[in-house]
Amino acid sequence: VITPCAHIYCRACIVLHIETTSTPTSLAQCPLCRGDITKEKLLEAAQCQEDDENIDGKANWDPFEDIKVDVSSTKINAVLRQLEISKLKGKEKTIIVSQFTKLLSIVQPLLDDAGYTYTRLDGGMNTRKRAEVISMFQDPSPDSPRILLLSLRAGGVGLNLTAAKKLILLDPAWNPATEEQCFSRIHRLGQTEDVEIIRFLIKNSIEDRMLAIQEKKKNLISGAFRQTVAEMRQQRIQDILNIFGLGN
Repeated sequence: VITPCAHIYCRACIVLHIETTSTPTSLAQCPLCRGDITKEKLLEAAQCQEDDENIDGKANWDPFEDIKVDVSSTKINAVLRQLEISKLKGKEKTIIVSQFTKLLSIVQPLLDDAGYTYTRLDGGMNTRKRAEVISMFQDPSPDSPRILLLSLRAGGVGLNLTAAKKLILLDPAWNPATEEQCFSRIHRLGQTEDVEIIRFLIKNSIEDRMLAIQEKKKNLISGAFRQTVAEMRQQRIQDILNIFGLGN
């Protein structure tokens, strides 16, 4: 679960902490920042659902509906299911993107267990190592990696990743332009196949509020709205409050 001060805990542990440290006259405090926390303010993930409806509102028939994966969280299970679908389609290459490198590190051993070949690109690599990773992934030979674990920030810089046909985004970015830059790595000149971009979102969670902020930023850009530095700072603070349901 996530606290209003943006720290993540095991639900059972933080609830026990709240119950044992709160009093009738004072609230429990976050163990990391000492901010006030209550059980009612904790945010937790709901079910992750893939949008499988067409423009007429009728559900499309899914030939892969029998593929079930249950090894980790709802979102990670959905990612592994998509990889199984890619394997059945002919071992098409896939890029898995997250803005959190620790999340990529959670996915990595699961790929090992499932026998996938993969490589990884994140901001901690030097220029030479990045070039090696890109060259390996772009290699069309059957022995080349089928999956690329990519950090969102690293994926926003002039890369050519047209070897992939599918890109999976694990979490929404604060700035929608950052996502678009990453999507452009797979969908650019040199791409000869149709590409599929999948964004996994948890309904009724903090990610819904992130999407609302994305939409607001898009509207500001389209209207050529100009802000002073002070106004931008105040807007950012308001966005943070809105994410945690504390805004006006």
